[in-house]
Amino acid sequence: MATKQPKSTLTTPQVAETIGVAESTVRSWLSRHTCFVEGHHYVKEESGRTLWLEAGVEFLKTRSKEFTDQVLENDIPTGTGEEIIEPLLDATATKLAHSFFQKLPQRTVSRIRQMLANPSDEDREILQQSVQQSIEAGATHLIANTTTRRLVG
Repeated sequence: MATKQPKSTLTTPQVAETIGVAESTVRSWLSRHTCFVEGHHYVKEESGRTLWLEAGVEFLKTRSKEFTDQVLENDIPTGTGEEIIEPLLDATATKLAHSFFQKLPQRTVSRIRQMLANPSDEDREILQQSVQQSIEAGATHLIANTTTRRLVG
């Protein structure tokens, strides 16, 4: 049973031509902006095709500059593929970060063992500095504790 369509409806390509924008732009606005009301601005056929009502066409005419300005100021230009790439980049970056931190402790321990067992010249220098700093820090701590004990008791 076919549904009865309102008398004055336009398809998305017709609306795009009427207001002077690309058909994909009208589709993008419909999907991005929540201000469109089905049954008032447009209707959907059972096939999924959008038919624009007179109120929707007038609304698009009055808001098209605002919608275009929002895209230019805040959004990525249409057709760049960013809407596909961004979620993939986010998911990949998250997985890489998780993998990095899961592997970091073992890699660090492995590298320290390598530095101790078979140090390069740079490794030897770093190890010597580290040992010296540790001794100095420990000596300061011991001196401070000894002095404190003498004063207290």
